Amino acid sequence: MRIMIRNTFVCVLVVGGILAASRFCPDVHADETTIVVSDGTMSSQNEIALRDSFDDNSRAWLWKEYSEDPNNIFVKETNRRLELRASEPPFEAFAAYVANTWRLDPRYDFGMRVDFHYDLLTVEEEGWIGIGVTPSDQNPRYRRLEFGAGCVNRFPSFSYERVDGYATLSGYSERWVNDGTLYISYDSQLDALYVSTWGYGLDAAWGAYRDLVRGTWGGGPIFIYLGGRSTGLAIGSGRAYLDNVVVTYGKIIEASLKPVYRFWSPINQAHYYTISETEKTTLVNEHRKEWTLQGTAFRAFPDNSDPNCLPVHRFWSDETMSHFYTLKEREITKLLEQYPDVWTHQGIAFYAYPVGKQPAWAIPVYRFWSQSAGAHFFTTSESEAEKLRALPNDVWFDEGIGWYAVP
Repeated sequence: MRIMIRNTFVCVLVVGGILAASRFCPDVHADETTIVVSDGTMSSQNEIALRDSFDDNSRAWLWKEYSEDPNNIFVKETNRRLELRASEPPFEAFAAYVANTWRLDPRYDFGMRVDFHYDLLTVEEEGWIGIGVTPSDQNPRYRRLEFGAGCVNRFPSFSYERVDGYATLSGYSERWVNDGTLYISYDSQLDALYVSTWGYGLDAAWGAYRDLVRGTWGGGPIFIYLGGRSTGLAIGSGRAYLDNVVVTYGKIIEASLKPVYRFWSPINQAHYYTISETEKTTLVNEHRKEWTLQGTAFRAFPDNSDPNCLPVHRFWSDETMSHFYTLKEREITKLLEQYPDVWTHQGIAFYAYPVGKQPAWAIPVYRFWSQSAGAHFFTTSESEAEKLRALPNDVWFDEGIGWYAVP
């Protein structure tokens, strides 16, 4: 997957120091997938806001999968594209990639496009593949505007659907090609969405839909999705797929995955982790003798834009001279109520996945406790965790997985 970057949000939340007596150095994970932000102006159309070519054949954190009938219909990133697969679902079923934790700000114009291929010619069965926008990443089927390619009654067509609950407005236009490009754009001043097969805006529009984003949907952030549906239609590899999705211009908000930087101090034998770009710069420029930047340890969220995440709270102890991190409510409550003189609550450090809520691509952050050092230690390194587990429990005790992060 390739992501084009313009600029990134600057987060002021700080992940405080992680102090430990161990001198092992965890593996550092390279930050290869960074969401992007653009300024949302039409004049920036030559500077891509977001692009995914699907060339790596692996779903990145940018997307999450959605399917109404996962046993019979799904999307699969394979053959360097995003394919729709189905095995004759008895009723109309929908599957898609949905934007994960990032959205478009409807106060700004936006425009997006995706290449498509659809070559099925059917009689009674129906199929469709395309691109859509929705105010909900949980139930995109019920509030959406979508534009795609498919076939109904031996009629290859382009189709649109504007759906809000039980109110549906749809239409079709004859399609003469199996390959092409689908466009959706938005005029924020007119509150108008446009769909097209050759460009952005009213002049290129195949259809225009007003008073939907700010009117019916209330003006909240907009998710995009890529996928399709089937009604009794088997769809095999290479028959219906999407490729090269591009958000050409727009304002991307809540694009929250950020690198958590790791520093090492040879003076106090301590690691320090921070998600703050400001703090990172300060340590690098003003405290170089005390702290050495070792790269990105993992990535985390500075906000709650992913509903599967929980806040990881940070505590500081003057007695142990260490920080403690936890997302467990019982531990947070216990420290706040029973040990306020020992542990000072410093707020939410970042957001991460609890055990059982993590996506397949997340990595565990292991937690250890040292009675002799009076400190906890956190690591994503499998090799380091194994070294600590090999030590006696009174040196380092394995407390399991603290949370899941992103490599």
